[in-house]
Amino acid sequence: MLTENSAWRLGLVHAFAFCLFLSDCFAQIRYSVPEELTRGAFVGNVAKDLGMDVTKLAAANLQVLSDSDSQYFSVNVNTGIIIVNDRIDREQLCGQNLRCFLHLKLAIENPVEFYRIEVEILDINDNAPVFSSSTISLQIYELAALGLALSAFCTFDSCFSTKGASRELF
Repeated sequence: MLTENSAWRLGLVHAFAFCLFLSDCFAQIRYSVPEELTRGAFVGNVAKDLGMDVTKLAAANLQVLSDSDSQYFSVNVNTGIIIVNDRIDREQLCGQNLRCFLHLKLAIENPVEFYRIEVEILDINDNAPVFSSSTISLQIYELAALGLALSAFCTFDSCFSTKGASRELF
């Protein structure tokens, strides 16, 4: 028969074990890739990043599942390497958001495990910002503090809509 104190300790042990189980099952991996990579481009090696035995990967039956309608990535079941399946257009995928992420799940059949993978799609800035003036003149005092932001200028980045102006600090 369990006393109240031992039942509390047992519950605490179960909660701790459950947390360990969750952290193992839902470990998160993060990768960053520039937009518009060609098909077959390397993204990351999940086998290496998760400490998996490469010799057992084929039997594990790895699969990359995406939350989006398009399957932008696939995994080589023999090496654990994730590659680009389809060209990624960051502006089409994320619009004017400053940061763009694709959320994936790595499913392993044998033994059953799931891992979350987050891939940040980086803007390659294929369109350079346009300044409103071709020359900029600043007066900087000799005693100005190091790292002082002196002025802000509006720019236009054609990746975004006509209202997508940004501010550049100098």
